[in-house]
Amino acid sequence: MPIRAGRAGAMLAAGALFALSATAGPARAETPDPQADGTVVDGDARFHVLTPALIRLEYAQDGKFEDRPTVNAVNRAFDAPAYPSEVEDGYRVIRTGEFTLRHKLDSGPFTQDNTEVRLEAGDRQVTGHPQFGEPRPPACSVRSATPSSVS
Repeated sequence: MPIRAGRAGAMLAAGALFALSATAGPARAETPDPQADGTVVDGDARFHVLTPALIRLEYAQDGKFEDRPTVNAVNRAFDAPAYPSEVEDGYRVIRTGEFTLRHKLDSGPFTQDNTEVRLEAGDRQVTGHPQFGEPRPPACSVRSATPSSVS
């Protein structure tokens, strides 16, 4: 997990990888056309769809999103895949064909309570959430979805 001065990084993997980073200060950016370059910005959160199986997530309270290469996305100079992105019941929802990402709008940095990825693993639907803290938990929590846990 890369850590740079003033930035913390973390990764969530559940068949798809998420590169996460955090900074401090207020960020307000307009949401660009998600089809144009694969980027969606919701307030302090930025989502960059790199491939159908890879989305880079970034939280930057100071509005200074990180554009330098990361361990998981050294070269991001390729065409963004087509994907729908919309707001549903207060959540940013991005569907790539490989998985569905959901993040609660205006809920702060990415946590297991406000961010999830859902995907099919064989005949099972699994859900992954970012986890942070000490002692360091596994990079991804995966469980079988039950009717009560899937909305």
